[in-house]
Amino acid sequence: MMIVFPSPLFAKADGPPPVVGPIDPASLFTGGMKGAYYNFTDGASLAVNADGSGGTPAIGAACRSVLDKSGNGNRLRNTVSSVTRRATGIDTSGTNYGLFNFAGFGDWPTIPQPFEIIACIDQLAFNGTDSRILSAGTNTPWFLLQGSSSGKVRFYDSIYGPEVNPGLNSEAVIDGYCFGAETIVALNGGTPIAGNGNGQPLNGMFLGSDPGGNAPAQTRFKHLLAIGRALTAAERASVLLWMQA
Repeated sequence: MMIVFPSPLFAKADGPPPVVGPIDPASLFTGGMKGAYYNFTDGASLAVNADGSGGTPAIGAACRSVLDKSGNGNRLRNTVSSVTRRATGIDTSGTNYGLFNFAGFGDWPTIPQPFEIIACIDQLAFNGTDSRILSAGTNTPWFLLQGSSSGKVRFYDSIYGPEVNPGLNSEAVIDGYCFGAETIVALNGGTPIAGNGNGQPLNGMFLGSDPGGNAPAQTRFKHLLAIGRALTAAERASVLLWMQA
C-alpha cells in the first residue's frame, strides 16, 4: 500500500516507495524532532494511575496513563476511569474525556505546521455526526470526527474536510498531513484526498473527545503517531505495515 502526498515540501513526487518492511515509529524521532508515538497495544506503556504509577492495568481495567515512546516524554493521562485496556489497545468510553496532554495538564510542545498524524483505530459505535475521535490542539484544533453517517470519518481543519469510510468495528489506519492552507488525508494507504487547512500549530492531544470533553466518540486506539514534519513515502509505507501487523 502506498501514500503519496503532493506537497510544496517535496521537490518532486515521491513516486512508489522502495520495498521495505515495517519500522517502529519511535525510530523516526532523531535530532530533537518534536512529536509523540503511542503504542496502546504494549502493556508496558500503560499504567493504572494518571501519574504513571500502579503498574500495568489488567485487560478490562481502567487505564489512566500511556507513555510516549518517541523519547519526548509527552505522556497521555487522565484521572478518571473513562479509558479501558483491551488486548488490542485502549477504548475510550464515548461518554467522557479519554486521555490527553496539553499546556497546563501536561507538557505537550507547540508543533508548527507542517505536521503529520497517523492513527490506527476502530470506531466502536456511531455516537453521531461530528463526535470527536481525536482532537489535536486547543486553538482551532485539528479534529478527526465521526462523519455524516455511521462508519464514516472526516477531518476538520478550519472547515470540514474530506470523508473516508472505514466502517464500524473495522481496523483502519488514517493519515492526516497538515501544511498551511491544505490538509491531506488517506485511509489504509489509499489515494490521498486534499482539503482546506487553517495553518494552526499542534499544541495538544486529546483522545476520544474535544478539549472540553464534549462530543465524545467510543473508539479503540491501537497506535498514534504525531510528528513535526512530512514523512517520506517509504516511511509512510513502513509505518503503515507496523501499525497493521
